[in-house]
Amino acid sequence: MRKLKLLFLLSAFITAAQTAAAQSQRPIVSGINTSPSAKKIIVSWHLPKKTEDSHITALLIYRNNRPFSSAEDLKNMKPVAKLSSESETYADTPEDYSEYFYTVISVTKEGSWTGSELYYDEELDAKQDESGGTPFYIILPGVNSTSEGTKLKRYSKKEAKPSVQESKKKKEYDNGQLRDQPLPYIDVLNNQGERKSSISEESENAALSLLGKNTSPAKKALEMYIFEDDLISPSGGDDYLLFEVLRKSFIKEDFNLAASELKKFLAQNRSENTASRASFYLGESYYYTGRYSSALSCFLSVEEKYPALAHKWIESTLNLFNTEDQ
Repeated sequence: MRKLKLLFLLSAFITAAQTAAAQSQRPIVSGINTSPSAKKIIVSWHLPKKTEDSHITALLIYRNNRPFSSAEDLKNMKPVAKLSSESETYADTPEDYSEYFYTVISVTKEGSWTGSELYYDEELDAKQDESGGTPFYIILPGVNSTSEGTKLKRYSKKEAKPSVQESKKKKEYDNGQLRDQPLPYIDVLNNQGERKSSISEESENAALSLLGKNTSPAKKALEMYIFEDDLISPSGGDDYLLFEVLRKSFIKEDFNLAASELKKFLAQNRSENTASRASFYLGESYYYTGRYSSALSCFLSVEEKYPALAHKWIESTLNLFNTEDQ
């Protein structure tokens, strides 16, 4: 009896392994998952490592108020988004607090696939053809389709609003929030100015080090900052190209490579918001490689766009620049 049980378990294991191997060769994403917040539902998945006789050219995201059980559920439905073949996340922004289910469908095309360069000249270089293809309408609950519903989180007023004591204790800058005091003025050029500096003495001494004057002790470097817009893979355009630069170099803390790639990225015409974020990341890359003068220029270029955030990094850059000169 024990031998029969062992044979049965071994047979089941082999069958499961064969099924998993066959599944990994089909153009189907797996491990679909959702993560809700107050404004977005982040849908994530894993791309197949290998496919037979075809390649994925795009991904279609479908959303419904009930679970997807078969391809029939997709009839007469339009996808909420069409993403690039390399995307592994999607940020959905529902307009209500209903419960939603998601499925990710691969668009496939016969033939082999070769990666394309991130940077290319639109007039001289031919872009890799990702057009066309046929949707692979297969629904597998828990694999490429969510089996449980997800909805936006609701926060009570008590949870959303910090207490007065917490507000007073909080000293760090938040994204988009200005500090209580006005931005400081530094008389770097030793002008007989009429305005009095409101910046800290340490930071002002660091700024004056540009003129060869005495400086203050070193300050700790700031932690890496990433904008919320760049935490997930966008569907395409300039935002997607910037995301790829960050993923391949900046996130890996290869800041020399990141600086080089960001300069290439900014050499072409980009949307204003994307270019501003790229300039800030370029400043961070210079900051972490000790090129404080270049970092300062980058942060100053986006000071109007991100006043509180840029000021925080400008102040830290001046402090570290001071340490380097000592």
